[in-house]
Amino acid sequence: MKTAAIILCFAGIIPASLVAGDTIITSNGTPIKLPDITVSNEITDLASGYAKAFQALSRQPISIVLRRGDKTVILKDVSNIKNFGGSLLIEIRAGLSYIVNPRDVIVITDDTRVDS
Repeated sequence: MKTAAIILCFAGIIPASLVAGDTIITSNGTPIKLPDITVSNEITDLASGYAKAFQALSRQPISIVLRRGDKTVILKDVSNIKNFGGSLLIEIRAGLSYIVNPRDVIVITDDTRVDS
């Protein structure tokens, strides 16, 4: 019956707002608790992986090299990276924050030889 409710939602018969973990009442009065569904994709997996990998780097300072179109940008002295809904929230020790597409990341490194 849960599968039927999910199919009905995708068919537009049940509003999507009722699907995420809510309980619906069928026409015969039977309550159905709908399961939470998490959809993963490449971009959210990439952001999550970068955030986890950042935590594994212990040497400081950490730099991130990004590609923006045909330009390369280096963010130096990175203090934290968080997965923010499939984007990366990058915090710099100087107090600045950047939200970037994880596909733009070329490398995250503790190599101090990264040129500016």
